[in-house]
Amino acid sequence: LCILSSFADQICIRCDTGTLNCKLPKQRSGTLVRESVVQKSPLFIAAEIRQISARGNRTKTLLSLASAIELKWVKELFPDEITINCESEFDPGPKRVETYSIKYFRDLEIDRKHDTNADSKAVGLALAKACLHDWFKPKSFDKSIVQQILRLNWICAARPDLEFPPLDEKAVLNCLTNAFEGMTLAKQAIASNVKPAFRKHMPEAQWEWLDEFAPTTIDWPIDQPKKLHYPESPIDKTGKIVPVELHVKLHECFRLNRHPVICEGQQIVRFKLLTPKNKKIDFCDDWPTFKQREYPKIRKNLMAKFPGFGWL
Repeated sequence: LCILSSFADQICIRCDTGTLNCKLPKQRSGTLVRESVVQKSPLFIAAEIRQISARGNRTKTLLSLASAIELKWVKELFPDEITINCESEFDPGPKRVETYSIKYFRDLEIDRKHDTNADSKAVGLALAKACLHDWFKPKSFDKSIVQQILRLNWICAARPDLEFPPLDEKAVLNCLTNAFEGMTLAKQAIASNVKPAFRKHMPEAQWEWLDEFAPTTIDWPIDQPKKLHYPESPIDKTGKIVPVELHVKLHECFRLNRHPVICEGQQIVRFKLLTPKNKKIDFCDDWPTFKQREYPKIRKNLMAKFPGFGWL
């Protein structure tokens, strides 16, 4: 007990019986030395903790001078530092959420038991975290939702004055948590419709406003509207807004009299100019200027490779 009271910060618990890996308070970890006499004890005090060099310029923490202790001793000496939390975690084996009653000494987990009294919100959060870690993906989480996320985050960066709420990782986690509330199995989450939860992220009027400032398509002369591609990261390394892209065949641009813009004319649409076979030619932020200065340099080559496309 004297050792325990003196080295409470050096309480160690074995991660499993098959290895010598251990956990300590303050989010630390270490390895019990092989010659220790307490290798079969799940809980012990390490009077000596030292670091040594390991492969790959890493360090390894070794635990030695160990003395076995019992959980009841910890409870007797530190009753006010023992806490019990009910926590839900996703188990990738059976692909379901399990709920446990977990006992902690300070921040060190020292015991856990299954708990049948699961909080539906906590279970939904566990499923949402598993979804973001790619353990599974709902069928309804399709390209339309990804497009919504990219558009909304782009307008938040391009026009912060409009005060749109971004769909950052925290917000996406919240939407998925609401969508999965009441479920425990991954297969339930996979079959669920998450779109209403994302739609509730902001009022309907703001979604309509988003369609006006950051549309999914733009009109095109004598043709169907063309799809816009929003960047995964709306800001580049220099802090500038990354333009929205339009992937378009160069010969289709001859119908344009001016370069298209969005966001009340404040943001240009960057063209990714393509050949008739969808191979990239160049990027263009000003079509009239490109047509006048750059197009004559490549016109002859395009005519030779792709005759019959009306190269002006």
